[in-house]
Amino acid sequence: MTSSSPMHILSIQGNILEGGGQILRNSIAYATIQRRPIRITNIRGGRSTPGLRKQHLAGILAAASLCNAQVEGASVGSTELTYVPGPLVEIPATGLRVDIGSAGACSLVIQALLPILLHAPGPGPFKVVVTGGTDVPFSPPMDYLSSVLFPRLRTMGVCASIDVAARGYMPAGGGEVTLSVVPLGNGQRIQGIEWVGKESPADGSQLCVLTGSMSEDVLGMLTTSVAESLPAFTVDTCNISTAAGGKLKSGAMGMMLIDKCADTGQVVSVGSNLSTWTKKKGNDGIQKSIKHMVQLALQEYEHSAAHVVDEYQQDQLIIFMALAHSPSSIVTGELSLHTRTAIHFAQVFTSAEFQVEAVEGRNVIRCIPGSVQK
Repeated sequence: MTSSSPMHILSIQGNILEGGGQILRNSIAYATIQRRPIRITNIRGGRSTPGLRKQHLAGILAAASLCNAQVEGASVGSTELTYVPGPLVEIPATGLRVDIGSAGACSLVIQALLPILLHAPGPGPFKVVVTGGTDVPFSPPMDYLSSVLFPRLRTMGVCASIDVAARGYMPAGGGEVTLSVVPLGNGQRIQGIEWVGKESPADGSQLCVLTGSMSEDVLGMLTTSVAESLPAFTVDTCNISTAAGGKLKSGAMGMMLIDKCADTGQVVSVGSNLSTWTKKKGNDGIQKSIKHMVQLALQEYEHSAAHVVDEYQQDQLIIFMALAHSPSSIVTGELSLHTRTAIHFAQVFTSAEFQVEAVEGRNVIRCIPGSVQK
């Protein structure tokens, strides 16, 4: 699956395991931090449309700018990439701007850049403005990063935040997000995470965050459906843009359900879903789409409530566990293919050792970190 050539370029097959963009993002992050040349073939070979998309290309070029990397194959549709990083450079005071050029997910670009920025030289904080999609399918919505993942990473010593200036949806994009990161400095590493027990939610802490672009009548249908289906949840509509007078004929809508711990304020249960609406379907069709979205978000929320670490956080934590200086343990449900992929490549790039143990219907993922440079 991997090999080193006489030129010491690590060869990565991008079609194994989950076979998608995560292999690319994590490989670029590890390679940049380690200053390790890599060649990735069969990029996103497990997807129906293999090769680089605009959001992948934007992340690669942004990472390359942080280390003056030599890059070959960096074009939309490319299935092979050679990436030869130089030493990390100090980010200018003006920050970095990354324009995806589509509704591609800002969150996926942030996933690629965050580990690198933690290890960048200079006092920081570093600012990266990313434009594209903030709430789009097949990627974490911005509210997930800011409310769920980043607060948990702070317990590991990751000082990062997100400010959403504008929301961007399919197909136009147009969202704008500023990522702020304080680097670790002086060769420091983050600390491990011990997250093995389910935290108790606070009374009345259930929150439903709605997002989207819609006409006022569609918003009315959405809030009515949420009130009927989720009476215990407080509804937040601050992130919805509306158009009066029926001017908007179609748009996006999304929701995230969260419940926070009484003691720590950390999110202990989460579920989200995205959908679209169009006046062509009539009110019955719109209400059907809303009902389906609420149902899927609630199913995900209930699944999360039954486990310590939710399905999506488990794979996103792996790279940080591998880069930490102390051991980590997390308890989750069934391991996703993304998580198994993240573990595989963490062990390809670092000397971290991962162990997975099934205990009473749950899985304990343990990481004993080693040298960041394998």
